[in-house]
Amino acid sequence: MSRKILTSVLCSLLVFLSTAMVKGQSRQDYLKEFLSTQWWLGVKIGTNLTTANPTQRFSGITPINFDANTLDKSYGSFDLAGVFAGLDITFYHKGISIAIQPNFRRSRFSYENDLFWESEEGTERFESRMDHEQKIDFFDFPVLVKYDFLKTKVRPYVMGGAYISFVTNAEKSVKISQRDFSSGTTQNIDAGELIIGVRDNFGKFDYGVMGGIGASYDFWNIRAVLEGSYRFGLTNLVNENNRFLESQLTGIGDVNDDFELKSINISLSLVFPLRFISKQFQAF
Repeated sequence: MSRKILTSVLCSLLVFLSTAMVKGQSRQDYLKEFLSTQWWLGVKIGTNLTTANPTQRFSGITPINFDANTLDKSYGSFDLAGVFAGLDITFYHKGISIAIQPNFRRSRFSYENDLFWESEEGTERFESRMDHEQKIDFFDFPVLVKYDFLKTKVRPYVMGGAYISFVTNAEKSVKISQRDFSSGTTQNIDAGELIIGVRDNFGKFDYGVMGGIGASYDFWNIRAVLEGSYRFGLTNLVNENNRFLESQLTGIGDVNDDFELKSINISLSLVFPLRFISKQFQAF
């Protein structure tokens, strides 16, 4: 009788242990799957360098007896820094992230053009140089896909995606300097600076594609993300119907070329996990 009881107890114990092991294994598998997914939310700030890529040239002056190409503007190449700031909302699952980063952005670029008049005898000459700075403000809505190719504490990644931007404001400043050679000696003249709002010179939105690289680093309950990207605009930003709208600009011979914007962007994000508070339970 005692032997039967002992056998029954041992069988029950084996069944219990087997069931516990299976449950423990399934819990571990579930926990591993659960921890491989995470939501991150935080702030993003950065700077950008922008250039305008002209697709068709225009001028406020109609040439009669000289080459129209001499009126072409000379654009600066990523020479003025802008800023942007906004949110970083990221969903992560097993090395792949989908990020939405709404932000406000100010882009700046420059161009210059030179005009001159010379008498037929060549004895008199007058030169005018105009240095333009264009500021355009946007509300951006980029969507990016990122891939972490290392599972180390510092996680480098590559990314690609697209964006749409809505133009909210624009301002142009023009510094005019002149030189007069007609008196026999060169006279340098500071003709002042013109600052004017030009929101109506541009369309409502811009869109394009972007790609880049970055790396993230976790400390405490915070993830720091350093990112570099390149934006490639795919639309003409100029409102063609309002090209000659601003008389103050057309009066000095300035109208916008058709152009697309390209920019280099560097940013820092500080994001926080939404599914767990303790560092022990962060996604891996």
